Amino acid sequence: MSAEIFIQLMSAEIFIQLMSAEIFIQLMSAEIFIQLMSAEIFIQLMSAEIFIQRMSAETFIQLMSAEIFIQLMSAEILIQRMSAEIFIQLMSAEIFIQLMSAEIFIQLLSAEIFIQLKSAEIFIQLQESSSSSQLFAALL
Repeated sequence: MSAEIFIQLMSAEIFIQLMSAEIFIQLMSAEIFIQLMSAEIFIQLMSAEIFIQRMSAETFIQLMSAEIFIQLMSAEILIQRMSAEIFIQLMSAEIFIQLMSAEIFIQLLSAEIFIQLKSAEIFIQLQESSSSSQLFAALL
């Protein structure tokens, strides 16, 4: 029986308890899975790293809020899988900076692009370390 029909007949939570999420994803696309079962429950059952390998980060973010995604998976890993430019388009720079140090952010995304997305005044307010401010000032 196809996994799609099976899920319609039995809750996804029970299904996952009976079969590993890795095997489940091999049988059914992650996109369909997420539509049938909350992404939060899915991530609790299967590591975010494995999930991202099976489904693009862009698709994941469209299905689940970026804020929840970041809480479940480190921003560093996310950035390695998805360009910072695309990430910022999907999630506000302010929230991103709160979740990930500005130092790491600047290393991953050029200051020029960052400034286009956010004013320098707000950026400086978010900076707490003098080293970041010095780095930022040097780039201006």
